[in-house]
Amino acid sequence: MRITPIMLNRNLSKINPLAFARRQAKSQSTNNIKKNTSTSTTRSHQSVNSSSALDKYIKLGENAEALRSSAKILGSTSKNGIFENARRTGSKDAILSQAKQMVSGYNSTMSSIKNEDSSLTRVCRQLMENAATENSESLSNIGITVNKDKTLSIDETKLKNASIDDLEAVLGSKSSFTSRVGSMAENVSKNAISTATNLSRAYGSYGISSSLYNSYTGLGNENSAYLSALLFGSGRNFWG
Repeated sequence: MRITPIMLNRNLSKINPLAFARRQAKSQSTNNIKKNTSTSTTRSHQSVNSSSALDKYIKLGENAEALRSSAKILGSTSKNGIFENARRTGSKDAILSQAKQMVSGYNSTMSSIKNEDSSLTRVCRQLMENAATENSESLSNIGITVNKDKTLSIDETKLKNASIDDLEAVLGSKSSFTSRVGSMAENVSKNAISTATNLSRAYGSYGISSSLYNSYTGLGNENSAYLSALLFGSGRNFWG
């Protein structure tokens, strides 16, 4: 069965990703508490396991955030947007750089999602694959190929030779591919952030919180307030 954006919206109305992540973390924490003993060896073992889980979600969040950021820049409708600037300056370098970053972010995000257990994240992955497949012809026209394994690859020569108008049509604000992938990447990023945060809280006694914070300091500015609130609390209730 092909998953559509309408189906995702219905799922999102039923599933609060933050609350879902909280339940996952709570369940994992409960299971580990049952197995826990008072020995330092067991504590060390739990710390290693929780660190590994955090690393997975941190990496997923970073990859998805990088993809979202590139999609947003390419999809901007601002008069000072990347395509208008290219027309004024005659240089496509910024467009080409963002196109390559989006492809890299797309591939990294899809790779990170492969072993993800969250049903919401798996739905987002399917929708991103659909977006790529359905726009494969137009993407190919500017040098971006959708491979059989659903990853993307770039023919840099063809990309550089594409006109600004063609690049904007395929990757700009009216691009179905860019808008859909950017939207899904944002959902994946926030879900990964909330899951990692809950794992940090569950294992806070083992000193994981500082590791989580340091790993997320390089994320986009738009999410900084959201992340700060999740990590340190702001009086807001993110759990619904």
